[in-house]
Amino acid sequence: MNKKQDILKKYSMFLKAKKILVVLATIASLSLIAYVSAYKMDIKFAPILMIISIICTGLFLVLWISIKPMKKHILEIIKEQQGK
Repeated sequence: MNKKQDILKKYSMFLKAKKILVVLATIASLSLIAYVSAYKMDIKFAPILMIISIICTGLFLVLWISIKPMKKHILEIIKEQQGK
């Protein structure tokens, strides 16, 4: 029973990570669009938008790289549980 709870916990964490990934991608793309628009209009807060887009893009890439091993680990646990 403990293994099933562990699988459910890790799978729910995986789903939350996927949702966060979508949110980060959206924020990064919107802030990049806002940065380009602000830069063209010569608005003073354009560098702040650039920093926000760089941070969101970095977090997006780190989370995107970590999603695949998470999924692989969860599938290995499920296969191990089915084998017993």
